[in-house]
Amino acid sequence: SRFTNYKKITVVPRKLVYQKIQFNIPPHKILYTNIAKNIKSIFPIDNINNSNYEMTNLSLSNHHENMISVIPTVCKYNSDYENIRYISSIGVEQLTLFSNKKISGWSMLIGQTIATLSKKSASYITLLRIKTLLNIDFNIKTLQKIDLNIVDDLKNNKYQAVFLLTSHPNNTIKSINRLLPLTFIGISGIDKDNINTVFPDMIRSKLDLSYYNIYNSMPDTLLSTLDIVCNKDLTSETSYLLVKTIFKNYLNLKTNGDDDYKLHMKEFHPENMYLSNNIYKLHSGVKKFYIDIGLITYNKSKFCSLKAGAGKCNVKKIN
Repeated sequence: SRFTNYKKITVVPRKLVYQKIQFNIPPHKILYTNIAKNIKSIFPIDNINNSNYEMTNLSLSNHHENMISVIPTVCKYNSDYENIRYISSIGVEQLTLFSNKKISGWSMLIGQTIATLSKKSASYITLLRIKTLLNIDFNIKTLQKIDLNIVDDLKNNKYQAVFLLTSHPNNTIKSINRLLPLTFIGISGIDKDNINTVFPDMIRSKLDLSYYNIYNSMPDTLLSTLDIVCNKDLTSETSYLLVKTIFKNYLNLKTNGDDDYKLHMKEFHPENMYLSNNIYKLHSGVKKFYIDIGLITYNKSKFCSLKAGAGKCNVKKIN
């Protein structure tokens, strides 16, 4: 007998399957690479691109709906990036200034030269903001990458200090310190109120210098979260599933790596994952996820802001 197909069936693949998401990260940063690989192992990322610095990646996500980027919070965007939306934070970095000179604070670098990365990097954007908004008059020199050439450059006084937004331990800094003992400054010498005004969304922290065999100093510094951002036209389903996957796999994402990776992620805590500033707008799928887990409620009662979780807010039961 012959089978007769009596009902037409149409199969339509979901956009999540065929849109081929690209995950953009900056070059020469081990933490970003490991985070991207971990996320790719649990979510359908098509490829990881590490050829562009942070501000270029921000522009790519602003223009392409299938491009997701990791950007430090310090990279505040303006109206040029109106299509950018927030998904989740996924790690942290610290403001780090070091020198072979006996420098105790930023004021000692007035009239001096500080080296950092490309003008498209978060390190440069941060250093420029310190120079212009905190009125510290130093020169900025850009480098293609941070490597052992810094040893000779510092010895030959081509520049007097190096500034990075980086996670610790940084193995390149560790190698430089072995060859040329370094002094780490952090944010010493900058007025606390002023720096809070310039970087209101960054978190106070300490530089743990034990990684570099320095045990008599833990300079104050600032910590910037690493934020996953996307284009507003990324499908709501994609952003919803991505943020849900990240939240469900927090412990795995924090610990799945070598000892250095675990140290890099040590200061990344669950409360860092939520949007807690006015820099970004939530992507529509992320907003739906926040509603589902109770972070956002439309109950007008002020008491409901005290209730955690996705259950119904019963005002009569709140003390």
